[in-house]
Amino acid sequence: MRLVALLDSHVRKNALGAVCTEVGFHLFQAPDTTWAPDIAFIAQSRLPKGSDAEKFLDFAPDLAVEVLSPWNTVTEMTRKIETYLSAGVPLVWVVDPGAQRITVYRSLQDVKVLTPDQELDGADVLPGFRIKVSEIFAV
Repeated sequence: MRLVALLDSHVRKNALGAVCTEVGFHLFQAPDTTWAPDIAFIAQSRLPKGSDAEKFLDFAPDLAVEVLSPWNTVTEMTRKIETYLSAGVPLVWVVDPGAQRITVYRSLQDVKVLTPDQELDGADVLPGFRIKVSEIFAV
């Protein structure tokens, strides 16, 4: 929840778009592939006009964030990351609360693992967003 609050505050302050939780994104057809990241960001220029937050959106988010749970498998998370990137999501964050680290994916070749003493930034997807990883996991 802390990451949602930090992202939402930055996005609202800078009028960048919308931060959502558990909104479904229809990423592919045949076979239908719809995913609901734990947290998603949609840039202002891509927000549907008069959209209903209850429905599934027919495009990929600009940022997909998955928070690891004890029951997530490596195979499941790898599949999710590959699916998001293949669907055109430019930035994927995998948050590991147990290890207090965040893995940042720009592609399958551009991967960075951030530890508590490092900074997470939104790059060109969330301009100006920078926060120390330890702040995300602070109690």
